[in-house]
Amino acid sequence: MKALQAEISRLQADNLRTSELTVTVVDQLRSGVTSRQLQNFQDGLRMDLLWTESRIRALKERRKSRSQRLKSRFAHREWWPECAPRILQSLKERDLLLERRRSILRQAGDAIAFVVLREDVEVIVPLYATRSHFLPSGTGLLGQVHIVNAAHASGEFLVLENDLTRLLGIGDITVVGTEANWQRPLPFELKSAGMMAVGAQLEIDLVTVVPESGPAYDLYRRFCRALNLQPRDPGQGSKAPPHQLTDLKTAADSHQAILARMATRLRKPSSTLWSELQTIARRALDDGSAFAIAEPNVAYAAVRARQSDTPTEALQKIVEGLTASGFKPGLRHITTLDLERHDELAPFSPPVALWPIGQDLRSAILAAELVVICIFHPEVWQRAMAAEGVTLESDGDEWVMSAGSSSGRFAKLEVAMLSLGFAFSGVSPREMAKMV
Repeated sequence: MKALQAEISRLQADNLRTSELTVTVVDQLRSGVTSRQLQNFQDGLRMDLLWTESRIRALKERRKSRSQRLKSRFAHREWWPECAPRILQSLKERDLLLERRRSILRQAGDAIAFVVLREDVEVIVPLYATRSHFLPSGTGLLGQVHIVNAAHASGEFLVLENDLTRLLGIGDITVVGTEANWQRPLPFELKSAGMMAVGAQLEIDLVTVVPESGPAYDLYRRFCRALNLQPRDPGQGSKAPPHQLTDLKTAADSHQAILARMATRLRKPSSTLWSELQTIARRALDDGSAFAIAEPNVAYAAVRARQSDTPTEALQKIVEGLTASGFKPGLRHITTLDLERHDELAPFSPPVALWPIGQDLRSAILAAELVVICIFHPEVWQRAMAAEGVTLESDGDEWVMSAGSSSGRFAKLEVAMLSLGFAFSGVSPREMAKMV
């Protein structure tokens, strides 16, 4: 039991240190990331993630027979009936801390992907697809690392390893040029074949989707040239499954559509909301919990916690306090733990490591020692628009705004950003309504 408690304490400390290091490094890379810096970051992240996932796998296998094994070993001890629940709870806590460590590392991957991809949701969202599996092993990982190392050694490219993130589900790697004027990233599917033996040859197959001319095609040709790859004709010899090719084409088409539209309405977050969130988080870190109304129908709360879940009692008191302050019943809420657990939210909100609040606050949130909560009315957008004399209605996947003879429209991507990401993206319904 002492050894288990020591491991739990070590994991808690390691998770906080990893969160602190992530925040510090990401802040440094935000001023300008080079191929070498990205290489070093991903090498360290990959090694840590491989160890963490290996440990999770091993414990998962042991978990299947855990109760029976412990019972057969200790059932004859007189202290077993009293201590058994506590031991099992400690084992569960250790498992959850390892899962959290994996989540912290993947959120670190999200943060560097956001930095490399200009922190532009309109670039990132078309590359999202569910990617919950563990890192590949064997020739799959070896081939990917070889390509990434070779590309970075050229100094011409920034190459993201998609498996290190929760964001990039299209393809195995994502490539952009180190120059600032690239228009869209290139996702590549990568297939490796060969023997895992010294001196054995490794066959690597790369496939992507690009137009027949233009900047994306030029980037593709430069990438092939730098890695001594032979460019292939469309469909020639590809070993990628048809559904992966379809995903690559869909992502390319989405980028083209967004480039043609050039929507810019949602790109500037509100400094007021971020300032409010920082104030609440700081008070909670000092006092244990805090909440305040940020603007009509939107409030922020924070709770200091080491538990695996948001303290239910504290959240209930916060909601009661907001109701007493004038919030109507039927409130909804989303927490930073939801951002951790639901990968589909990741493309629509900046990673915690990039939030414009203090480093210590970001580290505590990333390590789940501080839980931040956004509480809002489900009709927050309609109410904000109505306060400015604007009617907001749904039209399929889009929102239509109208005021007198004037009208406007939020496209599908903007609707997703507003409905999924506004809570922790600094987008203010009140300020947005005033801009319409």
